[in-house]
Amino acid sequence: MKTILLVLTICFFFTSITYAQPDYLYECFKKQGQALHNGYIKLSYTESTHRLYHSMSPWQTYRTSTFGTLWTSSAFLFKRDSLQGKKRLLSSFTEYDGKLLVMTDFGDTTIQPVAQSDIDEYLFESARYSPFALLSHLVGSSEPFTHEVQGGFAIYSTLIGNSLVKLYIRTSDFILVKTSMLTKDDLLGDVTNTCNYEQYADLNGIQYPKLVVIEKVNGMVHDTVTITSASNDREMLEIPGQPAEYSVHAEAASTADTMTVEKFSDHIHFAKFKHADSRSLIAEFDHFILVAEAPMTSDNGEQIIRSAKAIAPTKPIRYFTYGHWHPWYVGGVRAFIHSGATIIRTDGDSSYVRYLANARHSLMPDGLEFDPQPLKTQQLRDSMTISDGNYSMTIYHIGEESDHTKDYSIFYFPKEKMVFEGDLAWIKKDAAPKKPDSRQTGLYNAIKKRNLEVAKVVQAWPIAKYDLKSIFEFTDLEEAMKAK
Repeated sequence: MKTILLVLTICFFFTSITYAQPDYLYECFKKQGQALHNGYIKLSYTESTHRLYHSMSPWQTYRTSTFGTLWTSSAFLFKRDSLQGKKRLLSSFTEYDGKLLVMTDFGDTTIQPVAQSDIDEYLFESARYSPFALLSHLVGSSEPFTHEVQGGFAIYSTLIGNSLVKLYIRTSDFILVKTSMLTKDDLLGDVTNTCNYEQYADLNGIQYPKLVVIEKVNGMVHDTVTITSASNDREMLEIPGQPAEYSVHAEAASTADTMTVEKFSDHIHFAKFKHADSRSLIAEFDHFILVAEAPMTSDNGEQIIRSAKAIAPTKPIRYFTYGHWHPWYVGGVRAFIHSGATIIRTDGDSSYVRYLANARHSLMPDGLEFDPQPLKTQQLRDSMTISDGNYSMTIYHIGEESDHTKDYSIFYFPKEKMVFEGDLAWIKKDAAPKKPDSRQTGLYNAIKKRNLEVAKVVQAWPIAKYDLKSIFEFTDLEEAMKAK
């Protein structure tokens, strides 16, 4: 009997502890928005945003500074912001209610096209200004979420669209200190974006952060949002509502890119990708293969590898190289790391290639995720000749001569008198030559400076768009250089 009573006492004790645990999510919501009832909070802010772009070197960003006003309740969000242009002030607006997302870009009057994934992900995007909409979503959502208490935080996890979102609530005072979203990226793999909430203030019983520090792309890029003033009102804001032309477009198909292979010479084949609008080079030597360029994804890299094996079944791919670090050229590198190829890269790309090689791809696994292999690299300095004693090619690092990237390389094949390059020449089909831009001039000067005997130039991108020549005679480039 005593044993039974002891067991019941212990069960009651632990049950009491379980029931006594606070509802951290609801307590947080009460602090950070429940007091609004049917009203909204109005926030004025300044924002410093850094964006990745097709820059000279990996991880370079360009910065924009904006200011604006945000109105948000548990049911909607409306934002107006402004950017000082060179000659005038440019404005944009965003309207969001969970099912509707209407946006215009700065200085634009037409709304931007959106897909359902854009609507889903904007819930997290809005949290860079205020976490109230995200908190409201979780409190009122019928979707399942998980909850654990660890290291002084109650961590709530849920799926929003195809992304994993987490909220970190401090257990000591029920304040939300961080939100994060894990998404997949074809090139960069698992990408986490995080909003850190600092400098909380009180507005009539509503706790709100005055500073939000945003870490994007696994902490490689940073933004800040500073709340300069806050007010709340029970009067509903008049917002434009759904425009007549509004629609949600279909999601982009997730099918693999369409690839075809064509023979250029006894030693060279080109793999052409329809959706990437680019071509890769497969160069066959006596005992091995070299591949240059692989656009966008590991899947495309795998397609090139299969094609190379079909061309020369007994020859391994010894080298993979690329003209520069942009996704159309280095995007499929992980497939070649997995296959055991040596990656030829410049010194400036060393850390970037390591990042791509080591990036987790748990949300969209590729061969390297399932079967990790060591990264093997060889540094390209000014030039490197690849030869089997009978056939050869030379990779030239032209760098900033390209006026495009610091790591730029071109590939010269003396037997074919051909240069293969990424995206420097812009020669129109069936049109009089136009005055060359700095990139085209850089290509021409690089060829002449190195005294290369060139009859033909083959360009990797674009191969169909923009009505450009992607395979052309060197005389076409010479004629373009004469244009005024």
